[in-house]
Amino acid sequence: MSTTYRTEATMRGPLVDIETGEIITPKRSTCQGWTYGVARRNEQTLQCIDFDAIGGCTYAITLTIPSNAMHTVTPKQFHRWLDNWLKTAHRRGMQHYYWILEFTAAGTPHLHITVWMADQCDEEVQRLLLAWLRILERSEVYGSITAQDARTVVTAATGDPNFTGPPTPERWLLYLAKHASRGVAHYQRQIENMPPEWQEHSGRMWGHDRNLPLKTPEKMALSQQAFWIVRRWARNWLTAEAASASDPDKRRRGISTCRRFLKCNDLELSASRGLGAWCPDRVAVQLIDGLPYERADVWAIQQIRLTEEQRGELFALCRTDAERRVFWRAYMPIDDDPLTKEEDADEQ
Repeated sequence: MSTTYRTEATMRGPLVDIETGEIITPKRSTCQGWTYGVARRNEQTLQCIDFDAIGGCTYAITLTIPSNAMHTVTPKQFHRWLDNWLKTAHRRGMQHYYWILEFTAAGTPHLHITVWMADQCDEEVQRLLLAWLRILERSEVYGSITAQDARTVVTAATGDPNFTGPPTPERWLLYLAKHASRGVAHYQRQIENMPPEWQEHSGRMWGHDRNLPLKTPEKMALSQQAFWIVRRWARNWLTAEAASASDPDKRRRGISTCRRFLKCNDLELSASRGLGAWCPDRVAVQLIDGLPYERADVWAIQQIRLTEEQRGELFALCRTDAERRVFWRAYMPIDDDPLTKEEDADEQ
């Protein structure tokens, strides 16, 4: 789940020319490495992946280029190498992929790619490393096979001392998302540490194939007080999850991180700081459903006015009592609330 704070001043309205009525197409800004917006969109996309709809065997692959060749490599050339490698991987059985681009302290780009193969094929995946070196050789860039790495997600997660949780593809991508957004101020995210041409236009920092199954996110509008409550409860849930780690060192670091990630000395910024929490769908629904019902006009979800037909279609999608309670509080007018009518009758 992801939460963000918006006011009427920050809400983006439709881009329409008031005089002519024509829709204005916004100009795309230049990609300049890792920013807070890039990290946030990467994390939100990873949260939408439907892992139940993806089969096969998952591999974690790392591709790099030699640091002494960086003065001749342009972003356009590097991304063309990546496209050629992905086409080769598709021909050899790759079903889906998700890649993240980072920079080392020396300014060398390296790729973290999670690929889903149709079956377990360790030898075929190792050949993909050689295919990357051959792509570089065609541009007279000579890399080392020891600088490339390919292993199953289970093996990669087990061998990483900073990885926590079960070695599943979902948990591995969660780890990569935290790794990518752990701080835009990190030296691997600083645009000053990129090569000169990369500073002007670095290209995309992450990407995935078009057929990757993504779930449509469910959006809800919260009042300001409800936003604060859900944010605190999500922090408490994350802290409890970190406390369940078996490794004492990882448990200590996890609890410390979860406890302080909402802290901020700026009162205005602290009140509007968003949240990105990796939790199951049922937990997100329970956090919303736990908002105090008796203060629905202030604490709960703001009323969203819908037609009778729209309300009927949405109510038919509710599968559990918890979802029906959330629906009733979010989409039904206050006058139609059965609890409000019952209280009014008692007062009379």
